[in-house]
Amino acid sequence: MSNMTASDPRLAAAFQTVLSRGEAGLSVAAYYRSRLIAEGTAGHAGVAEKSPVTSNTIFPVFSVTKGITALAVHIQADRGLLRLDDPIVKYWPEFGTNGKETTTVENA
Repeated sequence: MSNMTASDPRLAAAFQTVLSRGEAGLSVAAYYRSRLIAEGTAGHAGVAEKSPVTSNTIFPVFSVTKGITALAVHIQADRGLLRLDDPIVKYWPEFGTNGKETTTVENA
């Protein structure tokens, strides 16, 4: 694919696999300990749209953020930075409106 950029040959190979399975395009940035270790883009911004994916392309992620948020919350709980049985208002006071005052982190 002519518009592929990848900082690592393994990433380029993974991009080829993903694109060969019918995905229109993708963008990846991988960090380890706050340091960018690999990045790249490939394909097109959409099935009908033929503009190439760039590092600035915006993708609709819909419900993917729920899983990412859950992972982040559990990491913080494992580190002792929050407790799953605490009410959310302990960490986000503005959340406690319209009957949500006692909703716990675990039940959110």
